[in-house]
This record gives sequence, structure tokens and C-alpha cells, in this order.
Amino acid sequence: MRGGLGAALVLLMASAVGAGALAQGGRGSEAPDRPAPRTDPNSRIAHEQLLEKARSGQIDLYFAGDSITRRWGATDYPEFLAHFRRTFHGWNAANFGWGGDQTQHILWRLENGELDDVDPKVVVLLGGTNNVGRAMPPGGDDDKAAGIARGIAAIVESVQARAPEATVILMAVFPRNDNMAVLSTIAKINERIEKLADGDRVRFLDINDRLADAQGRLRDGMSPDGLHLALPGYEVWADALRPLLLGLLGPPAAEDYAPPPTGDPSAAGRGRAQAQPTPPPTSPPTSGPAEDGTPAWFLQGSFPDPGGNTSVDADGTVTVLPRGRGRGAAPPPSGVERLPPTPFCDGAPLCGNRLTPGRQELQRVQFEQTLGYEFTYPYVLPPGRDGVITGGVPAVALDSKSNLWVFQRKPPGSSQLFKFGPDHELILEIAPDVIGYQEKAHGMAVDREDNVWIVDTNGASVVKLSPEGELLMTIGERGRRGDWDEGRGLRRLWQPVMLAFAPNGDIYIGQGHANESPNDAGSNDPENNVGAARVLHLDRNGRFVNQWYGNSVGQGKFDSVHGLAIDPTNGDVWIGDREQYRIVVYNSAGQFLRTMQMRNLVCALQFDAHGNPWMASGQDGQFLKLDRNGKVLGAVGNGMGIERGQFIEASYWVFDEDNNLYAGDTSVGRVTKMIAP
Repeated sequence: MRGGLGAALVLLMASAVGAGALAQGGRGSEAPDRPAPRTDPNSRIAHEQLLEKARSGQIDLYFAGDSITRRWGATDYPEFLAHFRRTFHGWNAANFGWGGDQTQHILWRLENGELDDVDPKVVVLLGGTNNVGRAMPPGGDDDKAAGIARGIAAIVESVQARAPEATVILMAVFPRNDNMAVLSTIAKINERIEKLADGDRVRFLDINDRLADAQGRLRDGMSPDGLHLALPGYEVWADALRPLLLGLLGPPAAEDYAPPPTGDPSAAGRGRAQAQPTPPPTSPPTSGPAEDGTPAWFLQGSFPDPGGNTSVDADGTVTVLPRGRGRGAAPPPSGVERLPPTPFCDGAPLCGNRLTPGRQELQRVQFEQTLGYEFTYPYVLPPGRDGVITGGVPAVALDSKSNLWVFQRKPPGSSQLFKFGPDHELILEIAPDVIGYQEKAHGMAVDREDNVWIVDTNGASVVKLSPEGELLMTIGERGRRGDWDEGRGLRRLWQPVMLAFAPNGDIYIGQGHANESPNDAGSNDPENNVGAARVLHLDRNGRFVNQWYGNSVGQGKFDSVHGLAIDPTNGDVWIGDREQYRIVVYNSAGQFLRTMQMRNLVCALQFDAHGNPWMASGQDGQFLKLDRNGKVLGAVGNGMGIERGQFIEASYWVFDEDNNLYAGDTSVGRVTKMIAP
């Protein structure tokens, strides 16, 4: 069955396998650019099955390669196969991968019937990692890299001979971590094969910076063994391919006519798989082009943090005040209860390195704004005791009636919590004696009953208020940071930062501020000696369900829970580990799922009206739209500063039903409404 879609795609991917019996770019005496068969019985049976697959159904998306490729669409890897089918349904995708293949083996299979009469229009080639192996040649790797690159070029040539209408998408070799020394070989291969691309019939696609860090180390969750891909790795790959497939094939059809999937005939003896990296550049880049749905990016300098020592005009214009004015400048009025100061972070690596440049020296990653949002300033906050609008706004939240709650850091004796109506006018001001002085006003959220919850980090408490501002519940003991031990009846909070609600109303409280938390680990206080970031899970009535820690053994480490949001589609818990520039995802029961390394500070997390994830980049000054693998899809904000559309610290914000954004600024007393196009 041929035709159907306006274009067909062959995805040719030589992926990873074990490291045995690898020669200079080939197995034994085999040359990587000369076709060579696999002679073991299992491979011969697999070849016959793939020949039958090539003659069956309609194949518009053709995958070929070895074990990484094979597993994605193989019957003996049902989880990967299900993802393959979901991702490529409607594009008639068939998988022709076979474990253990080197370039010469892929070449032989293509030249012995597996591509005959399939008539593809596009070919994506990822090849050569099995030729690389795990060892660095004694005489250096130049000859090996050159030979493997010739093998990949021969595959491209063979595909074009059998599918002259095909566009070849040439994949960079993936990172592999079984021997970091071979990363230089992979770098040289990628440098050579990139030159095969002409931007039309042959295109080069490199996803290695999403699979691995700048040193070639595979990111958490990408691989189960340092070689093969785990499901998050396949998700990264799929996300990179999807826009190319849409451009080349158009939207997927409702029906799919691909042949049935195959698997390993023996369903045993699978070899180790391999992946391939892009090694670090000799100097870091300062900008990058738009690529695969991510906007172009550039570096932008920092701005001095006024720490709330600002005044704000009615039109949103910000003035930095002379020292001696602003939050905390005037002594507190009599009768205002102040808590003892919380110790600074000291004596631990998380506290930062005082011998290296500080925040003001940072060059911050900024993404080009392509989403078309407009910056407005319709809210005028009440002045403080000195008649000046001072003190930052770390958090805002919307209720179901479009009322906006604003939580502010202000001098003692001033109100800190305000409610504005849909017309942007102030309708409620919570008196200080209701909630007490919030020593470090931080996170805030509104539940399904329109109750508002506020977090005082240094006060070690979370307070629940009714829509009318009546105190309903306090979690933790004000001014007594510590641990929650249900068995001992000990119910304290340690540096609470943010909270979020599950679809069933359960409460998740994120605790731990990393470089801004005291070093309580191992203290002599039996009620406060864990000293680690954690997530506390309570039911809607405040009863204990579970908690987990960022320093537990195993994957899923986090040093802070500065960002916290619940995925509305499945209840997963997204943690923003700000100073580590990463998002860590757990399920609702506290089981680790994956880690996503970001290029920006992860200060806050939210899901928009359509259920899409976003993050606030803190002092990087933007709100970033993401996919569920952490890829940036769009940006709102002009970076760090006090001008229009800028933020000293973009933090806890909220969406309305039209996807307009409302945000404060932790270091500036203004609220920005960003209107969607």
C-alpha cells in the first residue's frame, strides 16, 4: 500500500549497543563504509522479519538503526512501543532498528531489501555509536572518527539511491557515558557529518544538549544504564522530531496504516546500548538561534537588586529610593510582635561560595519574546506607614471571581495582604493583627473554595484565610521552625516556601530555600535537625499523608522547593530547585519520575489555563512556557530590571482563564498584568 500522506519519512537511526568486539570504526576487519552482514542466527531471523515488514502496510515514517532505535518500536518493550505509537500515529511509522548494528550492518540491511520499494520522502540518520565503542584507540581517535563518518556518509548515499525523493535528517551521535574519554571521538564524528547537510535534502539535527549537560553527562532520567534511552530520553527525541515531521509530512492523519511492530526473535541476549554526545565547546556561547520550537536566546547582564527599597507610581514607573527609605527602614511601632531573626545560611556548601563572583556578575539567559504579550500596570498598591509604596510583592493569586490577592513584604505595622476586585480596585485589606507580621512573606495560593493561603518562610508557618479574610487554620508553629514527625506528634514546618493543591484538595507544602535557609542539619535541637529541603503532603483538612526529602538516597535530589505546582492532567508534583537550575518531578505519592535541567533559575512553576507548564526564571526576569520535557517554547518578560516589562525577581504568578498573566516582583512593589494576544 503506497501513497496516502503527501510526504513519507524514513527515520534512520543507528543507536547504541554493548561495547564488545569493536575495531577502528568497525567490527573486526570490517570497514564502516562497506556493507557487512550480521551472521548470527537471531540477526538473520530479524532481517527476514524486517523484509516482510517492508513489504507490508503503508510506511511513511521509516525507522532504522540498532538497539536504541529498535526498543522504541519493539513488541518486547511495550512502554516504549506505546509511546512510539502515540507520538507517530497518523504518520504510518515502522521501526527497522536492530540491536548491535554498526554502520556497515545498517548499510548491508538497506542494500539487501529493507528499504526497497518503501518510497520514503525523508530520512533521519543517527549512526555510528556502536563503531565508537568504549575504548580510546592508543594512537588517538582521528582515524576512527573519520572512518565512522565515512560509514554514515555511505548510509546517506545508500538511502538517497533507494529513495531519491527523500530528505535526510541527519542526527548527531548521542552522548554515551560508559567511558567519558570517547566523547572526543563522538565530537569529531559530529563535526564531520554536520558538513553533509545542505539545509534542503540533508538536514542536521542535534539534540545532545537536551540529553546531556555541557560535559556530555547524561541528564537524570535520560538513560537507565548510561547508554540506552529511558522514556524521558525518547520524549526528548520525539519533541525534536515533531516540528520537522509537521513541516515535512503535515499534520498526522486520523487513521494509521503502518505494518505491525516486530521485536527481538529471541527476546533475550540484548546487548548494552550506546548513545552519543556533543562535547563542550572551547568557550561558552553568548547567543543561539531559534531551533525546534525554542526561541532564539542571548545573554543579558544583571541589575542591582533594590530589595524592595523602591517607590512605584500609578503608571508602574519604579524609582529606587535612597538608603534609609523603604521596607524595614523605620522602627516597628509599639505592640508589633517580631520574631527572633532567622540565622543566615552558614557552614554548608548550599550557602554559596563567597570567594567567587556573586549574583550581580551573572550574565543571564534571555529568550526572544515571540508570544505577543502586552505589559500593563492596572493595580495601585496601598502605601506603607511612611506614605510610600515600598516593599516587594513575592506572590499574587486569583480566585474564581477574578479577584486578585496580593501578598507584600512591608515594614512592621503595615498591612501585607490585599484583595483587588475585577475592576482592579482595592476591596479588602487584611489587618496585621489577623495574620501577624509576616517576617518573610513568600508563597500564596487560592484553593477551590476561594480560601487564600499564605506562606511565611522565616515565620515557619502557613495560614489559611476565608475569602472574607477570616483566619481559618495555621499549619506549623509560628516562629518555631522544625521537623514534622507524625509519630511523635511533632508538626512543625522548616523554611516553608510555597504550597500547591491537588485536584482532590490535598495540600503540598514545599520547604527549603537552599542558600537562604539556616544550616540546621544535625543540630542539637531534637525537634529541628533534618535541615533538608522537603515536600509535606497533607489532606485538605491538614492531616498528614506523606513527606519526602531532597537529600534522600537515589535519584530525584533537590536542594530547595522554591517552585511548586501540581500537574492538572495527572497530579504529578513539579518542584523548582531554583539554585540548581532544575525541575524535579514526583508523582502524587512522592515517587521520583524525572529531572529536567534548565538554563534559567527555576523560581516558580505554574500550569496555564490549557494545562501547559510554565516557569518563572526569578532574577533572570522572564516567564517561560515549557513542554513537559522542559523545552522552552516561548517567553514573556524583558529580563532583570525596573523598566516596563522587567522584573528584579519574577516569582509566584497566576493565569486567568484567558491565559493573561498576573505577577508581582519580589523586590519591587508593583503588579504587572501581561495581556495575551
